[in-house]
Amino acid sequence: MSTLLHPSLIRYIQHLSDMRIGNVPFIPALPLTEIIKALLNVHAYRSALGEQHVKQVTWLQGFLVCIVLGSAGSCTVALIRGEPLGVIYNDEFWITYGIVYWLIFSNDFMHSLIRSLFSTFPSVQRLCIGLSGVNRGYSLVKYGFDGVTKSAAGIDTIVGRLLCGTIVGCGAGFWFELFSLGKPEWKLITPKSFLSPSANVKISFWTSVAYLAFSSYLNDDHEAHAMGSLTFALLLVWNHCHISNKSRIADAQRVKQGKAD
Repeated sequence: MSTLLHPSLIRYIQHLSDMRIGNVPFIPALPLTEIIKALLNVHAYRSALGEQHVKQVTWLQGFLVCIVLGSAGSCTVALIRGEPLGVIYNDEFWITYGIVYWLIFSNDFMHSLIRSLFSTFPSVQRLCIGLSGVNRGYSLVKYGFDGVTKSAAGIDTIVGRLLCGTIVGCGAGFWFELFSLGKPEWKLITPKSFLSPSANVKISFWTSVAYLAFSSYLNDDHEAHAMGSLTFALLLVWNHCHISNKSRIADAQRVKQGKAD
């Protein structure tokens, strides 16, 4: 068996996945990467709503959307494989999203602070996207991909592993689009991902393909899971940089055209 990743890198990724924030009264230690992912999800949801629609969304409605954003991929795979919904038994998940949802939706300050922080320091946003990607990539390969072989059915197929891995990575976006969850009034529509695969779909699929291609050549599950997490995180950050560069070029062209006129 060969080693594709340096042992120190494997330990570092594992440490990031296991890192928790504790010492908060009445609150258990919560995973750092899950907190970062929740912040990005809830912030993105409020941004998608727009400030003019935030007041139209009830607390229950908004919180349900945030739960979907945080768990829909793994829950969809669980339903497909006939397994219990793991989110039901995960108190840390509910506490994390409850606190983050309250922080961002109870006032305008926190949302404005995060938006200003990301716009002023793009590297901070990319760091958060990378940390969130480690969390999502770890779930993709450990639960989505490897979960097929460890399921009760005990069936190991390439299609099943690729499908479950991809869904864990991008399932939340599918449900978000299907029911128009980014709007105050929900309605059933054709997901955009069906018309043209989104970046999340592509990243999830190619991470699953890379994991399928290389995991059998790695030393153990720790290295395999680290490789999957790192691949997903790097692709997410690269996609964000690509979108940011395209946006800057478009803005520069508009300014140049405005001066010419």
